[in-house]
Amino acid sequence: LMIIGGFYIPLNLITPYLRWLSWLSFGRYGFSAFIINEFGGRYIACDDLDDDGAEECPYPGSAVISSYGIEGVWTSVWTNVGTLIAIQIFLRVTTYILLLRSK
Repeated sequence: LMIIGGFYIPLNLITPYLRWLSWLSFGRYGFSAFIINEFGGRYIACDDLDDDGAEECPYPGSAVISSYGIEGVWTSVWTNVGTLIAIQIFLRVTTYILLLRSK
């Protein structure tokens, strides 16, 4: 599930019939929160060597976020962190129930 979490392949480039699997990947939410935390609200300075004029300079961090396919409500760090917490609670409760039944 790490491969389809957005780290290796941007979320918008995953094939449509496999894209639903990314919602199950805990890596998706952690990586999205990391990218938003690092690039949200920032402007990235351009190199002096890169004066081709093709890109806007300074480059907005929101463009970096959207290049990873992170959009909509998932552009909030706290939505991603809350989803990670919900996944952990679900996994722990499920494990607890399964361990109780194994006796």
